[in-house]
Amino acid sequence: MFHSISAFNNAGFDLFGDSLIGFQDNSYILLIIASLIFSGGLGFIVWMDIISFPKNKKLTRYSKFTLILTGIILTISILFIGLSEWRYGTFNHLSLGDQLANIIFMAVTPRTAGYANVDYMDVSHAGLFMTFILMFIGGSSGSTAGGVKVSTIGLVVMFMYRMFKGEEINVFSRHISYDNVKRAFFIIFVGIIMLIWSSMILFITEEIPHGFGMEYILMEVMSCFGTVGLSLGLTPDLTVIGKFVLMLLMFVGRVGLMTFFWSLGGPKKESKVHYPEMNIMVG
Repeated sequence: MFHSISAFNNAGFDLFGDSLIGFQDNSYILLIIASLIFSGGLGFIVWMDIISFPKNKKLTRYSKFTLILTGIILTISILFIGLSEWRYGTFNHLSLGDQLANIIFMAVTPRTAGYANVDYMDVSHAGLFMTFILMFIGGSSGSTAGGVKVSTIGLVVMFMYRMFKGEEINVFSRHISYDNVKRAFFIIFVGIIMLIWSSMILFITEEIPHGFGMEYILMEVMSCFGTVGLSLGLTPDLTVIGKFVLMLLMFVGRVGLMTFFWSLGGPKKESKVHYPEMNIMVG
């Protein structure tokens, strides 16, 4: 019961001491936990639509958008992690079925779950890089997951694609407002800035052990921002400054970037003076 609640709420707490590393050869446990993590990361709005689908025979456009994006991200991450860890030999000691279960779990758990089925010091650099990306993206809006959210990434990618083709941003026969797109860009940009500054501070304050590189710090920073909980071992040795930086990242990652920064600002004021437009050369 403890682990089912922890998985669904993307908490990542365990009672074993080594997370789920001892269950590498138990595909049943890994896939059940992965399903709970995935379910919690979909969001309650999407689940309300799915539950009512047999009666209404339709899904809202937001739910369809979220489910399609989630499926694409999950498929790409499984393929990428599968290829990288198969080449690296991370799960060579397991049967083919158990290897597949572990790869699926590795593609699901960075979406802010925090459960580890492998010691990440034994994971390839390609696998770590994909883990960083998944931790940054996180789950769906209105879910138990953190990150910048799937729909945010989807809007930005769609905007760039449509802009390249010179078309308006439409989703399922509905136009997406530019205010929506601006908020998505704001979330991603501010998130990246926070990660850069936090990493730079930790590079100065924390000591990287021999045999490790930048990934030792980046794993901790990305994990805290996405409220994931994965680590390469830095957590027990953090300095006071490092702890405060990571606590701030976890707090911002949990309440959301928009909520956090809007709470710091005052009420929106309408300017009484409007200046002529100008163009600035970019690129």
